[in-house]
Formats: sequence, C-alpha cells, structure tokens
Amino acid sequence: MTVFLTILKVLGIVLLSLLALAVIVLLIILFVPIRYRIKSYVRAEENYYDADCDLTWILHLFHGRIRFLRSMMEDEAEEGNKEDTEKQGLHYELRLLHFIKLLPGKDREEEEEYDYYGGESPSWEEERKWETSAVEDRTEETAGEGAPEEKAAGRDSKEEKALPEEGESRKIEEAEKEPEKKPEEEPEEEPEEKKGILQKIREFFSMLKGLIKGGKKKAGYKINDICDKMGELRGRGDHIARLFNDERSAEAVKLGLNELFRLLRALKPRKYRAEFIYGFDDPALTGEATGILSMLFLSFGKNVILIPDFERFVVDGDMFLKGRLRIITLVIILWKLYFNKNFRRFLREVRSL
Repeated sequence: MTVFLTILKVLGIVLLSLLALAVIVLLIILFVPIRYRIKSYVRAEENYYDADCDLTWILHLFHGRIRFLRSMMEDEAEEGNKEDTEKQGLHYELRLLHFIKLLPGKDREEEEEYDYYGGESPSWEEERKWETSAVEDRTEETAGEGAPEEKAAGRDSKEEKALPEEGESRKIEEAEKEPEKKPEEEPEEEPEEKKGILQKIREFFSMLKGLIKGGKKKAGYKINDICDKMGELRGRGDHIARLFNDERSAEAVKLGLNELFRLLRALKPRKYRAEFIYGFDDPALTGEATGILSMLFLSFGKNVILIPDFERFVVDGDMFLKGRLRIITLVIILWKLYFNKNFRRFLREVRSL
C-alpha cells in the first residue's frame, strides 16, 4: 500500500510541476513584451530612404528585423555605393538566439546549387572551368562516335566511284547526249478589267454602311455594360447606406474604433527623437506648413526638432522610436472583437459587398 501511495505521490508531483511549468510559459508569452526600435533616415536630394525596425522578445531569445532601403539608381551608383544598391528594397529576417535563422527560408534552387558544388559556393573562374571541361568532353565523345561511320561512308563512296555499274554508265552517256530542255514560260496573267467610277462609289458607300451598323452594335453593347455597372453600384450604395444606418452596425464600428485606439495607445513609443529639415519651392507654402506642424508637434517638446528652409526644396531628417507591446493586450482586443455578435455580423456584411 505504501508503494502504491508513493507512486501516486510521485505522479502527482510530476503532473503539478508540468502544470506549473506550462502556466509559467503561458505567463511569459502573454506578459513579456515585444520590444521594438525604429530608425529612419531621409535624404530626398540624394534619393536615399532608409527605415530599420528591430524586434526582440523574451530577453533577445527571438530577434526579428525589417529593413527598407532605397538609394540612388544602379546606373548612377558609384563604386563606393555598390553595397547599398545590392541591399535595396524590403528585407526581413527572424532569428533564434541570433544564430538559427527561421525566416526567410532557403529556396530550393539555392539548396540544389549548394549541394551540386559539394557544399561550397564556387567562384566564377571555377564555374567557367567546369563548363568548358564539360563541353570538351562532350565534343570528344561525339567525335569518337562519328569517326568510324564517316570513314566507312568515305570508303564506300570511293569504291562506288571506282567501280560504276554498266546500266548507270549508259544512263549517264544518254543524259550527256540529250540537249538541255528550256523551262516552259509561264503564261502572262491577263490584266484585270478596270472598275468603273459608279462601282467604286457603290463599294465605298456599302463599306460605310457596314461600319455604321457595326458601330451601332458596339455602342449599344457599351451602353448596356455601363447601365449594368451603374445598377450594381446603386445596389451596393443602397446596401452600404442600410448597413451604416443600422444601430447594430454603428455599435460594431464604435467598438472597432475604440479597440484600434487602445492598440495605438499600447504601441505608443516610450522614447522618441526626431529632427527634420524641410522646405518647398514657394516660401509661403513653407510658412503654412511650419504653422501646421508646430501645432501638431507642440506637445512633443524638445524631442522633435523642425527646421524650415525658405530658400530651396528639401526634405532631410532622421527619427528614432523605441517602445513595447504585450501580447496580452492583443489577446484581449481580439477576444472582445471575436465574441461580439454585432462586430461579426458587420464583418460578414462588409465581405459580401
């Protein structure tokens, strides 16, 4: 009996430890924040735009990076900017412990090339040597196979020339004696009768009549298509008007906006810094933009520096943002939206448009 109780005791401890471990892992996933850091640089005159976003989670266990780079065109690039031209576009990656690459995975073509060259990517010279050696091997094989056939064919032709048959020799002599026949002259085509003026006028008017009939048919088809499209748009407009006039749809839209603002508040950066130099060709337009921007960024204080340039068109600057987001916030938002009947109905109605 005591042995049975000890076994149950051990099983209970193991199960409780596994349950506690699962709860700890779940709490870590929900409450450990995803930290983000964004850096961007803009040089409009040099056609240089660079935005870099780093994401880290669970003490840098997972590390992701998204980068968008657009620099000068490849044709206008200098030797010093070759690396930037190669890295242009949108690039992303996800790593585990900074060593194991999870995203993006290797393509099949890259893996096949890697295995074909024995696990190491060869240089251009080695690839060229392998290609030329393969071509030489093929030419030697084809030459070796075709040589005996060609020799045999040459011997047969020599023997035939040396020992012609009697019938063939007679035919050759008769052909030499016969005079050459002149090619028969092709009969000249009779000239077509010239058409009269009245016949040409009739053909012209008949052609115009056919074009008018065809144009009427095409115009009628286009008018019918336009009417059908207008009817569809009118039906959709009535459906949209009924949808947004409904009280349940209004509640769903209100709930969606509230949750969206909640997500934006959670994503609000904790640290930020920005400095921009801007200007337009028209100094008056630059002054109006300065007034609007000063009103918008008045609450940011010294962290945002805006420098207007009234003499030229320029957009230069850099920005730094740092913040975090907990997964529990996303779970709560999605829970509220999914289990709301009005919101689910609103989504179905919108998809059916």
